[in-house]
Amino acid sequence: MRKRLMATVPSEACVRTVRAIVEVYGAEHVYVLSKCGHLTQCATVIMMHASGFFQATGLRPRNVLFCTERQGGTAITEAQMEPLTPPEPTGTFADRQWPQLPAHESPRVAPGRVGKGIVAAAFGLTTLIDDRAECLGSFYAEGPLHAAPSGSGLLLHFGADSASQTSQVVKAELKEFHEEWERGFSELYRPVRDWEAVSKTLGLS
Repeated sequence: MRKRLMATVPSEACVRTVRAIVEVYGAEHVYVLSKCGHLTQCATVIMMHASGFFQATGLRPRNVLFCTERQGGTAITEAQMEPLTPPEPTGTFADRQWPQLPAHESPRVAPGRVGKGIVAAAFGLTTLIDDRAECLGSFYAEGPLHAAPSGSGLLLHFGADSASQTSQVVKAELKEFHEEWERGFSELYRPVRDWEAVSKTLGLS
């Protein structure tokens, strides 16, 4: 799986949309937030570097954030994020070039077992594009979005065709979901089938 991931080339639609997001909101405000283990984290960064994704989109490597859980965990701060350490140059990674970046420009990893909402809270993130309802629920309930003023952000469910039953799915998957959050979550939730839909939902096209 990691070998296939490292050989992946992001679609033109993905690159075009991420570049537009960076241009509109500024590179300092755009992040990739991914849940995976260390070796997949490394494979993801190698793929982004090898495919020219950083150069093509303007995304900062430092703004690629990783965590190991979809939800839960105790609060952290941005200062506690750690630089991603490179993999051992053996096996799957034997012939892969690791991007040479100063530590202060390296992708970062959340300490301990924390989910996307906890990382969102550390960075003040209020909009997420994700293909997992559970992650969207964590981002809303455990991040700053549930308490943010109206119009502060959105929850974009990538690959989804319909909003039906989404609140029920999120409540079933989250360890803790307060009833008063349900309406707010539903108001911010948007199903987006593909990158073109992302662009339209964000007013980029």
